[in-house]
Amino acid sequence: MKRLCVYGWHSESQVEAINQLTSSKEISVRWIGEYGQEIEWRNLHYMPYKLNEPSAIIDDETYARIYKYFPKAIEMYSRVAYTRGLPPQEFTNILNMYLRYFYADLKATKPDMLLFTNFPHFGVDYILYLCAIELNIEIRITFQTLFPNRFFSVSSLEEFDKLDNSLRNSTNAITVKQGFKKELFYMKKAKQKYGLCYTKMLADFVRKPFDRRQPLTFSGIIAKFSECRIFTKLYPRAIKNDIDISAKYIYFPMQLQPELTTSALGGIYVDQLLALEQLSSILPDGWKIYVKENPKQTPRQRREFFFKRLKAIPNVEYLSSKINTHHLIEHSQLVSVVTGTAGWEAISGGKPVLVFGKAWYASLPGVYKYRDDIDIKKISSISINHSDLEVKLNKLLDNAYEGVVNPEYNGIVQNYSDTKNVEYMLKYLRGILD
Repeated sequence: MKRLCVYGWHSESQVEAINQLTSSKEISVRWIGEYGQEIEWRNLHYMPYKLNEPSAIIDDETYARIYKYFPKAIEMYSRVAYTRGLPPQEFTNILNMYLRYFYADLKATKPDMLLFTNFPHFGVDYILYLCAIELNIEIRITFQTLFPNRFFSVSSLEEFDKLDNSLRNSTNAITVKQGFKKELFYMKKAKQKYGLCYTKMLADFVRKPFDRRQPLTFSGIIAKFSECRIFTKLYPRAIKNDIDISAKYIYFPMQLQPELTTSALGGIYVDQLLALEQLSSILPDGWKIYVKENPKQTPRQRREFFFKRLKAIPNVEYLSSKINTHHLIEHSQLVSVVTGTAGWEAISGGKPVLVFGKAWYASLPGVYKYRDDIDIKKISSISINHSDLEVKLNKLLDNAYEGVVNPEYNGIVQNYSDTKNVEYMLKYLRGILD
């Protein structure tokens, strides 16, 4: 019987698949899940003050290896409501508690494998991931693709942009319509929201005594109010609504923060302004960088010195989130992203893209990884053969498994069925356990 530690996997079909394997005694499970599992995921994430034993003493060498990743873990953990208004030292104290908790738990339970529903990106799950690496526990991470009923599975964060073309699950080939615009369900009705800071603060104070699932501290409410006031004041002053579309420019759409696509996959370019600074330093004479804010971005991570630093980057124009992104892609010389979906939209419409982080499409034609000696003019003149792109995409998707591991994507699967998805989950689980 294989011992499995599961983080997430709490959709109806995933729970059913794991329960079937447990009932048939194929696995035993230590489960951190949504509702009713052994350890409730939300309590663990949002209420560190409820964290109990076990706790381990970790040797200096192991601690030093893990500690160098604390800045990344802190950036991830900053998305948790409870952390609003906390000083840096308190972040370190809390993460050390999680570190000792998970290290002791994994040593005691000795799982053969640690399985994540998604890339670790909340800070807490990232500490668990680091502990598993130190204890030589096999790791599997699933990630839903934009294509119906397909998900990737990798053994580390580092592996994600290095998917090979070895055949795993050959299925019917996907045809990609040539063009920049894609129907992304998660971006529908996305709209910049700012203002009403006093109203929101009052609502937070009223809600605070009753919100047990994502609690805010009093200092967190004040910090949230302060962020709102700063963003409401500075964002309208910083953006441009009118641009010269005939200019030579690189289009850089900002990604929502904090979020998985930058926190987990961006590397040092989780700092998107660093990517812009590097890009500006190699920009050809006379070119500009048009930076469009993400329509879903909140005031978080957009305070005073974000705008000061952005303003100091040469040849950058910060655009309103209302400007059409596909229009900007179409008229650009080149698109640049950390890992964002706009990169996929660009290459599928024939426009080359420069990426800074670990994008799933990194191996496809027309995609270039940032280097400080890269020739911007040269790569911007590259033409992408769409037929070749489709062939390479389908080879890439031969690495994917059938099924839905993120229930938000159920809606893009024609005639989705939980019963059928249980079969896909069982096939995947038995495959990786073998």
